[in-house]
Amino acid sequence: MQVGPASIAASFVNSIQSSPNRPQAASTENCASCSAAGGVCLLTTTMHAATSADAAEFARGLRGEDKILPDFRMGDSVEEQLRNITAFVTTRTDAVAIEAPVDLSLPAAREWMLSQPVGTAFVAFVEGSVDGKESFHFLNASRTDADNIIFVDFQSNRPPRTTGRGAQYAPYLGNQGPATSEAPFVGIITQQTASSTHELHAPVQLGSFERETVKLTVIGFVKQ
Repeated sequence: MQVGPASIAASFVNSIQSSPNRPQAASTENCASCSAAGGVCLLTTTMHAATSADAAEFARGLRGEDKILPDFRMGDSVEEQLRNITAFVTTRTDAVAIEAPVDLSLPAAREWMLSQPVGTAFVAFVEGSVDGKESFHFLNASRTDADNIIFVDFQSNRPPRTTGRGAQYAPYLGNQGPATSEAPFVGIITQQTASSTHELHAPVQLGSFERETVKLTVIGFVKQ
């Protein structure tokens, strides 16, 4: 599976429909379940491997009927979401999870990620500033070769909304594949303002975290 502008998804990793003229907030709030599904897609190299709905349903099953979650959530806390993401990815693949130290700077996180085997998929929880505002986000990353880490955001891979008569509203630009960058970013921020798909695959984007503010918690998934 390519993780660049040529990526074409026959199905959508982000299960929640949204269109520019008919936005749906839940499609911007399910980054944890999108990263869980994205980890499975990266490891299996197919966009058909998992969806955010699959991941959220799995998390609800772990909690039991007395602890209800919204349809798109992976848990009530970052810690619970990371545990449930890890359980989902390792259950759906033959990968082994490896946890990095918490609250790493971007240089330290990159160094740790580059110490893992080529082909390792990552789930990253990022805290920092985006356009001067404190933000947090779950997304994926992949060690593509000996020297490179590519951050991948499957949340932007979302279907357009459907009208009551079954027609589709116009989709968001670049919705047919994940957004990518060389550093942590929020793909839907770029997607909602982009004028070309190239903006969704740029080293620095409108949705990029300010690098000096970034703290990351990273889990690597290594194929067996």
